[in-house]
Amino acid sequence: MTIPGGLLETVSLVVRDTLRNWPWLLLWAASLLALVFWQRRRLHQAQVGFPDIVTLARPDTTLVECNEVCQRVLGDWRGRRWVEALLPEEQEQVRQQIAQLTPQQPTFTRVDRMVDAAGQVRWLEWINQGIFDRRGRLQFIRGVGRDITKQKQLEDNLRLREAQLQALLDALPAAIWARDPQGVLILQNATDRAWFGDLLGTSLQEGARQYPQWLEFTCQALADLERQGIFQMEGKEIIQGQERYVYRLAVKLQDESKGLGYLGI
Repeated sequence: MTIPGGLLETVSLVVRDTLRNWPWLLLWAASLLALVFWQRRRLHQAQVGFPDIVTLARPDTTLVECNEVCQRVLGDWRGRRWVEALLPEEQEQVRQQIAQLTPQQPTFTRVDRMVDAAGQVRWLEWINQGIFDRRGRLQFIRGVGRDITKQKQLEDNLRLREAQLQALLDALPAAIWARDPQGVLILQNATDRAWFGDLLGTSLQEGARQYPQWLEFTCQALADLERQGIFQMEGKEIIQGQERYVYRLAVKLQDESKGLGYLGI
């Protein structure tokens, strides 16, 4: 079907003007994406450091020793079986893991929810090591743990932010994407997937195999973004097998220290 030139020009003007009146959309998406990156950085920082909780238990998990950190965080558990503080299904998992300890494979790791001395639920990451006698019989289990409650909370917040971001972007009729500083696609909304397919995790070169025209204007876009922080272009593209008139806008995402990538619409 042939579209009259005047109608095509009118449609292109309407689309261009409409999209150009959406700076708030790009700013909102950029700020939300930057927040996700910031929370990922906080999550990494939360993983640094290891405030040790050290315990020594018999094979049935009865504690015979626990250090001051353990007593401060969990309370004095000496004489108690720490396995009984876990959920029933987790208790069975621990018993199986203990039964599988050997001098050749003396350790196992776990992440457990436990109630602390103040009655609050905490997430604890444990490295458990079996101590054996000369005959290879399990005598004790040494546990070294750290409190990862803040890390878990950050992970939950990050998942929530990412879900909010994806849900809101998927509701928009414009194609929206984001690439990391290396050019790998890390975000794609529903419209972009519908137009170009699922390309998450692909580099520019990989995407250009299917859409050869991308490489030229995307390289130009990245050059403009590095130089000016913004890129705009409009022209004809083949989308879903049809020639379309497209307006593109992209901005560079950056925090105080380094670039976070690029966001486009």
